Amino acid sequence: VLFQFRSSNLVHRVVKKGESGMWQLVSWIISGIAAGIATIISAVEIYLHLTNYNQPAEQRYIIRILLMVPIYAVDSFLSLLVKETGIYWNTLRNCYEAFVIYSFLSLLMTYLGGVNTLSQELSNMPMQKHMFPFCMMKPFKPGAAFLRRIQQGCLQFVLVKVLTTVVALICELCGALDDGNFRPDRAYLYLTIIDNISVTISMYCLILFYSLCKELLAPFKPIPKF
Repeated sequence: VLFQFRSSNLVHRVVKKGESGMWQLVSWIISGIAAGIATIISAVEIYLHLTNYNQPAEQRYIIRILLMVPIYAVDSFLSLLVKETGIYWNTLRNCYEAFVIYSFLSLLMTYLGGVNTLSQELSNMPMQKHMFPFCMMKPFKPGAAFLRRIQQGCLQFVLVKVLTTVVALICELCGALDDGNFRPDRAYLYLTIIDNISVTISMYCLILFYSLCKELLAPFKPIPKF
């Protein structure tokens, strides 16, 4: 009943807005259908993994990654349907996105036998240079310390994202966020800078790890899972 009441109000508002409102209704319908299809496909994939849960060490990370699709789909649909609440859905989505990046790194390490096995494998490699644009940094020796730094680099994004999300919600309630406004007297500018620096570090660590281990990971074809 509540859904029908809400839907009738939306349709009533669309009729009052005329042609522009009709296009808005069409966008709602298309986005709702797309979100529904994406959610159903992901739900089927997750169900198949759960009913054939014979490799839990790997499948738990795969399921976490698959959950990103319905989360993105529902977030986009709700943000379009009720724009005023978009910031709340987006912040929750962004937190999970950070968690998925770390889960993908964990999946790659699991494919290669875990941290201990992988560190021994990498320790046989020679000194490596950093990738562009960090090629001016000192070369590094692959091994246990390298893997620890890679994990820390990805995990910091999860912690930073949660922190900036909490700050963003507080600023929104206080009227100091102004989502999308890059004015220096608004919190959105500084939170965006912090987020971008953090995600750059996280993605660089992930790409650096993959570039170093891409031959070892080739049989698993992990990129389509991301």
